[in-house]
Amino acid sequence: CAGNRHSSLSHSLLQNKGKMANQRAILKNALILVLFTLTIITKSAFSQNCGTNGCAGNLCCSRYGYCGTTAAYCGTGCRSGPCSSGATPVTPTPGGGGGGLNADPRDTIENVVTPTFFDGIMSKVVNSCPAKGFYTRQAFISAAQSFPAYQGTVAKREIAAMMAQFSHESGSFCYKEEIARGTYCKASTDYPCQPGKDYYGRGPIQITWNYN
Repeated sequence: CAGNRHSSLSHSLLQNKGKMANQRAILKNALILVLFTLTIITKSAFSQNCGTNGCAGNLCCSRYGYCGTTAAYCGTGCRSGPCSSGATPVTPTPGGGGGGLNADPRDTIENVVTPTFFDGIMSKVVNSCPAKGFYTRQAFISAAQSFPAYQGTVAKREIAAMMAQFSHESGSFCYKEEIARGTYCKASTDYPCQPGKDYYGRGPIQITWNYN
């Protein structure tokens, strides 16, 4: 009996270890895709930052450093240009960046993704969800820390955008695999399908097809 209990315990520990490794692998792959996208978005956002040079023509520079003509740009916090009457201009903070996903403040991922923050999101995942309990804070943090581009700190906007994307793709963290599963294999010499493998979406980013 003792031998059976020991064998069952070892089997359970191996299963848990394998599950955690699978979680980290899925989240790491998702982070690579999202951080790559965020890098492109951030460069685009900073290229539009008007906090230093202002906007061309009759455009207003918004409190977040973007050019436009609507109330969102010319109203409260308008920095320069034909700001609306009564609008209070905001003086840019040196080195603050003025906008973009990579703007200040920055902190370690552990301090940004706090237990309260993460648990608040996961508390909305109902018990009937297939991925209930699959996504964990520690797996998310470990995946981020294993990413080569992570240099110790993250911006809160980066995390907010990332979690929003994860939530959208996974049905508010309800699913870890695509509902409409299929082979999703398109004949390709560059990205050949492996025998017996299906290429449906998995994890917090539901990427399908063998060429993705």
